[in-house]
Amino acid sequence: IQANGKYIVKSGTDFRSLSKINLQFTKDLKEQTIQEVNVTSQIKEDPILKSILKEYSDTMERESDKQLVILSELVDARINMLWRAETGLGSWLCDVVLSATAADLVLLNAGMLKANRVFPAGPFTQQHLAALLPIDRGIVVLNVTGQTVLEMLENAVSSYPELDGRFGLVAGVRFSFNPRARAGHRVSPDQVRVGAARLELHRYYKLATRVYLHRGHDDYTMLREAPIFEEDAGFCFTLQMIVQSYFETLQKISNHWLKFFHLKTPLLQHHLCPFEETGLIMLSPKTDKRINPCDEERTSTEL
Repeated sequence: IQANGKYIVKSGTDFRSLSKINLQFTKDLKEQTIQEVNVTSQIKEDPILKSILKEYSDTMERESDKQLVILSELVDARINMLWRAETGLGSWLCDVVLSATAADLVLLNAGMLKANRVFPAGPFTQQHLAALLPIDRGIVVLNVTGQTVLEMLENAVSSYPELDGRFGLVAGVRFSFNPRARAGHRVSPDQVRVGAARLELHRYYKLATRVYLHRGHDDYTMLREAPIFEEDAGFCFTLQMIVQSYFETLQKISNHWLKFFHLKTPLLQHHLCPFEETGLIMLSPKTDKRINPCDEERTSTEL
């Protein structure tokens, strides 16, 4: 098709067809022919390219079986759990991001987790991580007001109890909300804690979140105009990079040394447990009541 003086070609999906484009430029005229090429069994394999691809395929297969950590118990990554309730998996991921970015709080959306399965206790591999996070997801640190935090949390629980990918995964923040109230009026400022302190609407906070949410997707429009935190300007983490670094750190720490680690975040304590027989550290993601649906009668003193 041609749009605004530009030609656009879409060659189908899943590599089942290609487009062969011939362009001929003259002084006053540009001619083109477009031929659809269907990928069928009638097309012979190129032996040289096949050999090159096999090398990459073998390497990827070996890497996909690489053990990253041992799970001490099953980890539920099903949508019907992640998209409407706090889960150990979501809390663990956010804690990892909190530690890596040194932000005040973290917000991710449950819809980014795609595995929709239960991971059994035992080895958690590169292949499992790729199923959980199949797309490279950029993380950015923003400078936001407490008012923006409040609006963000309102959106995070606006569809509850319906399944919705916007449902929030959080760290560094703890809040209660009234699911009986109408969307947009479920979270009271005095029911929100950032760290150990009550949320201040006019104070600025460092928020680590996805670039996807910074662009206003999943109705997080309140984040669109939030400036990137100055010290992190021009640099964007990826969630895969952060998680990989986390696992590499775990592999270097033994059961003995775990006892001497005292971090400001629960990165090496709350979600981990040592396996006495081998000295290996096992991952055991836990919830800790960060997101609390409650009746309107409950007070902020319960947080």
